Amino acid sequence: MLARIAGKIERNVAYRRLMADAARLPSPPFDPGRVGKILVPLYAGIGNIVLYGPAIRAIRRRYADAEIVAAVGTNRRNEEVLGPDIIDRVIHIPLEATTAQRKEDHVRLRDERFDLCVNSFHVAQPEHAAFTVAAGIAWRCGHVSSPGWRSPYDAIYNLPARMQRDEHEVDRYLHLARAVGARDEDIDPEPFFVVSAAANDEAAALLASKGCGTNLVAVHAGTSVVMRWKQWGIDRFASVVQRLAAGDLSLTFVMVGAPDEREEQQATLDILSRDLGARFVDLVGATGVQQLAAVLARSRCLVGNDSGPMQIAAALGVPVIVPWGPSDLPRNRPRDPRHTVLFQNLPCSPCYRMPGDSSVHLCNDHVCLSTIGVDDVTKAVRATLDRSRSATAE
Repeated sequence: MLARIAGKIERNVAYRRLMADAARLPSPPFDPGRVGKILVPLYAGIGNIVLYGPAIRAIRRRYADAEIVAAVGTNRRNEEVLGPDIIDRVIHIPLEATTAQRKEDHVRLRDERFDLCVNSFHVAQPEHAAFTVAAGIAWRCGHVSSPGWRSPYDAIYNLPARMQRDEHEVDRYLHLARAVGARDEDIDPEPFFVVSAAANDEAAALLASKGCGTNLVAVHAGTSVVMRWKQWGIDRFASVVQRLAAGDLSLTFVMVGAPDEREEQQATLDILSRDLGARFVDLVGATGVQQLAAVLARSRCLVGNDSGPMQIAAALGVPVIVPWGPSDLPRNRPRDPRHTVLFQNLPCSPCYRMPGDSSVHLCNDHVCLSTIGVDDVTKAVRATLDRSRSATAE
């Protein structure tokens, strides 16, 4: 009890000190003509970065001659979403660092002499606020408190961007681009993912080594550990694969995912490998972000959870089929009509809203997901495949 009280007091003192430092930051009138170096922290999940892409692309178009530097954690490859034509350079600023390391990072940021910093609502933690203030940047753009979301760091930003309730995440980010001077001609709201030529070659070689044909269905049954509440069910995805495989002998299935998803799926991967043989390819943990995207680009569709691979596939124009549960549908859904979202629209949905996930962890059954049947998803995948065949025939 005493430790919790002491921790709260310490956090309050740190917050007051931070805001006092923020009050002393320079705040000249905004002059886009003097923006030559821009800091863009990219600390969200990979799917969020895909949705952030249109805004950062608009900033690049507005400031074609500026240097755009991405700040990332050491465990991220988020800059790979956007490609070298948008991100000029990457600096690693780990958020989980010792006090001494954090001080060194803050000095390093200050020495960079950035003209402009652009912070999304994902960059709204004490560590993010601390390095934004420590960098001493004159023009600071960020999402500030808006309907459905509150930030304690509004005073840091002299170029505020406000959001609307139930607004799609792409549109939320575009408010940032407009706040720093992006014009209508700079803005294209379509998400994108830049796949390098090397990644394309590596993916082609990897699939060829597995004996894959061209009739691929990608499957993403997992999520990161902290997002397990989004999972429809690994066994359910396996059942969908088995039904599709029995109904169409021309299909090959490729299971994708990150290395930390493998242990949870191992038993299912073994079963599918045994039952389907060469028609099942296990790539869980076997690709980086770029190679994953290249594999998805070669697939006729992706069936999977609300996740980073889903957003990557949608950005690449690959149809996705998603059993959707607790997360905020208006904010994160793939908007193109070629995609299929199976959503029960229960009275309690969604329970995951901004600013955090406290409500979702109070749910013991996630009935929003459990009531979506294997038949429902299988039919949706078949319908997507039928549409792609029709389009090819035309």
